[in-house]
Amino acid sequence: MIKNPKQTGIYLIIGFIIFWLFYYLRPYLQEKAKQHANKKSTEKKHKSSPKQKTWGNVEKQILIFLAKQNDKVIDEEISKTININIQIVKYHLEELEQFNMVHGTICAGSSREWSIVQDGRKYLMKNKLLT
Repeated sequence: MIKNPKQTGIYLIIGFIIFWLFYYLRPYLQEKAKQHANKKSTEKKHKSSPKQKTWGNVEKQILIFLAKQNDKVIDEEISKTININIQIVKYHLEELEQFNMVHGTICAGSSREWSIVQDGRKYLMKNKLLT
């Protein structure tokens, strides 16, 4: 039981503040939760299986080249071998990595070492691009 009238006033003020926070912030927090859920579902769709992505000639050349290598290869070597600008190769490697087709490891300087992963091999086999 509260004996001090000042304590009663403080409790009423605290109660009012809590009520106000829940009442006025609830719609805002619900909207933020919806936005977060939509963002997550969009990201999930983008990282879905490679079947939903149609790969162009450059990506196919990169995958075939990486499939024929025994070790990881830096992006400059890929660029020189398939005769495509390094920036274009880096762009397509990152796209392939987002779809779990290749894996890049940071190495010295601004280069990355790349290797093909199982989904990339599966894509090449399914489309009869490996001989």
